[in-house]
Amino acid sequence: MTTYAELVTQIRNYTETDDQVLTTVIVNDLIEHAEHRIFRAVELNNDNVYVNGNTASGNRFVTLPGYSSTDPTKPTISDIATIRYVTIYTDSGTKQRSDLVRVDQDFMSEYYDTPETASTAKPRYYANWDMGTIVVAPTPNAVYKFEIGITKKPTGLSTGNTETWISVNAPNVLLYACLCEAFKFLKAPQDQQVYEASYQEAISSLAQEQLGKKRRDEYRDGSIRIPVPSNNP
Repeated sequence: MTTYAELVTQIRNYTETDDQVLTTVIVNDLIEHAEHRIFRAVELNNDNVYVNGNTASGNRFVTLPGYSSTDPTKPTISDIATIRYVTIYTDSGTKQRSDLVRVDQDFMSEYYDTPETASTAKPRYYANWDMGTIVVAPTPNAVYKFEIGITKKPTGLSTGNTETWISVNAPNVLLYACLCEAFKFLKAPQDQQVYEASYQEAISSLAQEQLGKKRRDEYRDGSIRIPVPSNNP
C-alpha cells in the first residue's frame, strides 16, 4: 500500500532529486498523467458503477443521471469515460429487460432520416450524442426505466485523497507509471526505458487479474491450469 505522501517521496528518491527539481506541482502532474495512463490501459472492476433513470415518452434523447452542463461537479461523458451497456425495462407486465445495441451517430442519422421510423416504439439502439446525453432509437413509445453500466474515472491521488484503489492494491503499477513520466521530464531516456519495461510487466499482471481471473467462472470456464511438462516414460 502506498499513500500520496509515500509516493511523492518514492518518486524523488528513485529519481535522486528533491522538491527543488520535482516540485509539488510537477509531481502532481506526473501522478495525474500516470493515473490516466493506467485508467486507459485496464478496466478495473472497482471503477464499474451503475446509474438508473427513466426515458421520456416521445423523446429520443436521454440525459445521463446527474449530468449538468452548468455544474462542473456533475459527471460528464469524459468523467464516465466508458458506457458498458444500456438496458431498459418496465415495472409493469413481464418486466422483461432488453439490452440496447450500441451504434454510432451515423447510424442514428440514417435511421431517423427514414420515413418509416417516424412512429414511436420500444427502443432497440443507442449511441453517444454529446457530453451528457445518449440518443436511442426508435423514439420511446412509453416511459421506460433504464440501467446504464459505466466505467467511471476514479478520483485521483492527492493531499485530499491520500489513497486510491491503485495505490492500495497495485502500488508497483502506479510507481512505475509515475517513474516513466518522471524520467521523461528529467530527459533520462535510458532510465525511462528501464521503468517502462517494469511498468509493462506490472500492468500486464494487473490486466490478467482484472480482465481475466476476476471475470472467470470455474463452472463455465473451468479452473485455471498451468501445463507442467513431463518426459515420456
